[in-house]
Amino acid sequence: MKKERSGLTKDIIVRSVLTLLMVTLFCLVYIFQFQIVCLFDKTNYSVIAQSDFEVCYFDVGQGDSTYIRYKDISILIDAGPSSSTDSLVNSLSQVNRGSEIDYFFVTHPDSDHTGGGYGIFKNFNVKNFYRPIILSTTENSIYGDAKGYGIDTTKAYDKTIMAAYEEKGCEIIDTFEGRVIYENEFALDVLYPTDISDVSATDSNSYSTVIKVTYKNFSYLFMADANTSIENKLITDYADNLDCDVLKVAHHGSKYATSSAFLDVVTPKYAIISVGKMGINNYGHAGEEIKSRLTTVGAEIYLTYTSKNILFGNNDDYTIYTFEELPDIHIGMISVACGVVILVIWGIKLPKRQKKKKI
Repeated sequence: MKKERSGLTKDIIVRSVLTLLMVTLFCLVYIFQFQIVCLFDKTNYSVIAQSDFEVCYFDVGQGDSTYIRYKDISILIDAGPSSSTDSLVNSLSQVNRGSEIDYFFVTHPDSDHTGGGYGIFKNFNVKNFYRPIILSTTENSIYGDAKGYGIDTTKAYDKTIMAAYEEKGCEIIDTFEGRVIYENEFALDVLYPTDISDVSATDSNSYSTVIKVTYKNFSYLFMADANTSIENKLITDYADNLDCDVLKVAHHGSKYATSSAFLDVVTPKYAIISVGKMGINNYGHAGEEIKSRLTTVGAEIYLTYTSKNILFGNNDDYTIYTFEELPDIHIGMISVACGVVILVIWGIKLPKRQKKKKI
């Protein structure tokens, strides 16, 4: 009897250890799914993902959001509209290395750029938040407007700003011209605004933060919703340093921005227009006029509406890749597989439905 109990106890211990090992293995598969997918995915995507640098223009419908990574430094510029929050958080979770966002820029208060901001703060640890030089309504009522910044009443902007105040360890920084990051071959510079006199309380687009990113000899210019007056100021201030390889076209491809004079100075090889169906149908964004201007300077045009997520990477070779969905190992699939293996380990058999015998 003792031998039988001893054998039974040993069997339970072995099965328990195997179960623990299986659960651990499946947890590791889920945690490191991105790296695992890259081992088997031989597309350009896996090549970029394992390199030191990448830029991903997310498809967020009628809005803007771009992810930039240099080694382990992660940067997010804008967060799209609230309607795309879930897809943005999901895509960002898959490409970002960990749960931290080192730099989060909100370029201006419009809801199609700030709507997903609250979701970003709730799902990621934001270390540095660069915000427009205008207050939200709740912020103004609590802290006042000692700097004379003025107030924007956009609800999405207010929700994002207040989420930043609630984020532990997050530094909130007013965005002004200057170098934000410089790491060896990588640099991020804010070109606009230079001071509060640049912006206009009657035009939220005038708050647009203009950012230039340089990696090795390749550069990216992010124009947010900048208007022609901002473009003219940039031409005056940065004529010798405004050219870029990839231009994130201003204001979703509105014909009232990205002037011919501006393009003659910028001379992009590639032009990214972040636009949705609403912008194309209702506002004439990404129309023939703006496409003609871009084509004239030799730019290759990509729309998030048609290309979906657009990924650029630079390692030894320049690479571009467009995709609808990122590689993903779904947690549901992992749970089912883990459950099946555990059932096998414990020798549990599902009861079969017995057929009724005919009398």
